[in-house]
Amino acid sequence: MRGGLAEIAGTVAMPFNPDNIPAAAASLTTLATNPARRAAIAEAGLARARGEFSIATAMRVLENLRDRTAAGTRRTPRRVVPPGTR
Repeated sequence: MRGGLAEIAGTVAMPFNPDNIPAAAASLTTLATNPARRAAIAEAGLARARGEFSIATAMRVLENLRDRTAAGTRRTPRRVVPPGTR
């Protein structure tokens, strides 16, 4: 995976180098022929999305931004990790 995709997918994806066609084919074949693996990745992806993009997470990010702005600091964290995900 490249760029921001690796950060978004985290550990719930089957990463491969997109320039490596055999690796891409192997990952797709695994997903196509292994329903349990496919379901596990789908479930983990949904759980990650719920944690990363929940209202509670958005509120924490906005509150942090508000507090830092009020305090006169300019630097904000790149990512707020929801509780219980580490």
